[in-house]
Amino acid sequence: AYDERAEAVALMTMHGAKGLEFPVVFLAGIEEEILPCTIANRLSDVEEERRLFYVAMTRAKDRLIVSNAANRTIFNRSAAHRPSRFLREIPASLLNETVQQRGEKGNERQMKLF
Repeated sequence: AYDERAEAVALMTMHGAKGLEFPVVFLAGIEEEILPCTIANRLSDVEEERRLFYVAMTRAKDRLIVSNAANRTIFNRSAAHRPSRFLREIPASLLNETVQQRGEKGNERQMKLF
């Protein structure tokens, strides 16, 4: 269960985040076939997933970071992925897009855990 007093990163599903708010929210894997989800070549309820994505985005109080990959391996199958159609519905004035190529490193430094 989520404890807001803990000084830790909370990892949860979009469903699990309903009703909660956080200063910063990261949404990863926002790509076609993942959101909206395609399972066994059946398109799931796109409108419900659109609402769920909206709920996930609105969990962020101060900052929302959304990521997608150009290529992804799922079930041992590597494939090119396009950004989710839901991203095109966000007004451009609200976006600050940054593209980072695989293996490209910025000036950031990874902190050591141990």
